[in-house]
Amino acid sequence: MRMTTFKTAMQSLLRAVRDNPFFLKRVRSHLRGSRFYLLMFGYILLMCVVVGILYTVNVQNRPGWGYSAMASWGRSVFIGAMVTQALFVALIGSLLTATCIVSEREKQTFDLLRMTTASPAMLVAGEVLAAMGLLSLLLLASLPIIGLIFLIGGVSPSEFLLVYTALLLTAALLSTFGVLISALQEKANRALGNAIGGLILFGFVFSALYGSEATRLLACVIPLNLFSELIPGGWASFQVPFFQWNVSPLAPTLVLTPLAILLMGTLASRKLYDRQARALSTWQMSAVFYGILCCLIAGSWTKPLVGYINALLIMLFLLLVYILNQTTHPDSREILRLKRGRISRPDGFPLLGLHLVLANAAVAAWLFVQGVDIDHPTVLLSALVVTASLLGYWSVVRLMTFLTRDRSAAIRYGILIIILLLVLPVLVGGIGLQSSQPIGWEQRIPYEGFWRMAMMTNPVVALLELQSRMNRLTPPGQWQEFRAIVDPWVVCCGLHLAIFSLFLAGASVLQARRNGKLKSKQKAQRKEDSSVVLVS
Repeated sequence: MRMTTFKTAMQSLLRAVRDNPFFLKRVRSHLRGSRFYLLMFGYILLMCVVVGILYTVNVQNRPGWGYSAMASWGRSVFIGAMVTQALFVALIGSLLTATCIVSEREKQTFDLLRMTTASPAMLVAGEVLAAMGLLSLLLLASLPIIGLIFLIGGVSPSEFLLVYTALLLTAALLSTFGVLISALQEKANRALGNAIGGLILFGFVFSALYGSEATRLLACVIPLNLFSELIPGGWASFQVPFFQWNVSPLAPTLVLTPLAILLMGTLASRKLYDRQARALSTWQMSAVFYGILCCLIAGSWTKPLVGYINALLIMLFLLLVYILNQTTHPDSREILRLKRGRISRPDGFPLLGLHLVLANAAVAAWLFVQGVDIDHPTVLLSALVVTASLLGYWSVVRLMTFLTRDRSAAIRYGILIIILLLVLPVLVGGIGLQSSQPIGWEQRIPYEGFWRMAMMTNPVVALLELQSRMNRLTPPGQWQEFRAIVDPWVVCCGLHLAIFSLFLAGASVLQARRNGKLKSKQKAQRKEDSSVVLVS
């Protein structure tokens, strides 16, 4: 019975791939012409050059050869070849799919795809599978070279399978990322630029996350972190904390990477036909938020001193993304559908308030279990800073929805204002403190209080100052000068609550005017209809 069910599932999967017009079209376009063969020839040539250089260097450094020397040489050459393959897959995987949807739009053939029976998810899956098929052929073409290295020794079969699993997962992840970029852009050059920027972001951000033990679990989204198993002593040095245990990076990678692929594929399919629509529903966005927060807590379960500030910053960032994702425009079809069904708006304040309460309660419960005094004023003040900042950002986006014509413009201008609120005060305060020279016999910086007050409006500065009071990340004396006039948390909360009050009042006034205009139009329409009925 189980074999029959598995056979039926595989037949359904093969039938879906075979009947996917986008998949067959992309496979033919990849294999047609001389580009694919030139790419394969260049890839094999690159692998031969890398292996030759590593061989030359190791032969010069090891005049006497024995079994151990051969095994050490084989392992070093294998690591170099695998790193070269990883860089090649990372570059080709994202750039190969970054122009798939954009090219169809520029050729004005994308509307023909919309007329087919293929769903957006099927089109995205077909493009990802076609790119993975090409990358798999390239990886298979290098197997003879890797096989020669494997015969020399120094590499176990489990490590061989581990590395190729990481390469295939990386190909799937970056191909899906490229499709997502292509679905969001209108020009091919912009899509390629965003794909390269995304590669740099993946490289720096997740490398930094993997370097810290408290955030190493989140970094397992990138499968290339499995290469740490090849480093001597990697099994002991690069274990991933998971609550009270230390596990190998393989298990969380096999779970988190497919979830990330599914998330980006869902985003691409939602944005494929309608870029104005919300990417994720309320429940999907909530699941992503609490999933990432749970991974952070699980990774820093036994290290609350470092994980607490990370949890607060990630909570601030994720709830800001939640606000932007849930934004709806008053003139959109979604609002009309919600009004007809008498359903509350997804960007309303009750849902945001609920997530603020639940997220802070989860962090407080984690601190309580680890023996941290949650009655300390710093814990309550940190929650207040996060809440006040998010309320201010929510009111900014809410006001932009009434000042702009569509949802994308509201999000764009809202992000611009939020970035100014986050970056501009730190730049102004930092430049003012660095450029001003002490004058007079007191050796005081001109307008020192003003520059420090400007830096206090950033919630990150306020959170870091609060953590220094509990001697968590920095010594208390390092931030003592910021409390000379007013505490940073007071300035930050006061500014964001003022923004919340002003912007929410402006949004309420604009909403009242809009409702009045709509009522007057409806009243005029009813009068016109009644006059037509009387005349008839």
